[in-house]
Amino acid sequence: MSLHRGTIAIAGTEVQTGHWIGGERVESADTFSDFSPIDGTHLAEVAAGGRPEVDAAVAAARHASRPGPRSGRDDLGNGTGCRQIFAVAQA
Repeated sequence: MSLHRGTIAIAGTEVQTGHWIGGERVESADTFSDFSPIDGTHLAEVAAGGRPEVDAAVAAARHASRPGPRSGRDDLGNGTGCRQIFAVAQA
């Protein structure tokens, strides 16, 4: 996979048309046409996820969910941190 450089402007805002996997934009071998729900005009060709993108996303998610300082979730692996956050939010 390589960095995806495709962008479009929607309502004056630049939007990238690639996937976000493992902390970077990546392109796909395939694309699909995206149309405005308002007037049906063609907006862009957008990256279509296939097996390689799914495999890369799963690998990135597994890497990100490992406990440790690089993953950013030292104590959330067993759900303890999430339960603590929920308890504080409920208080």
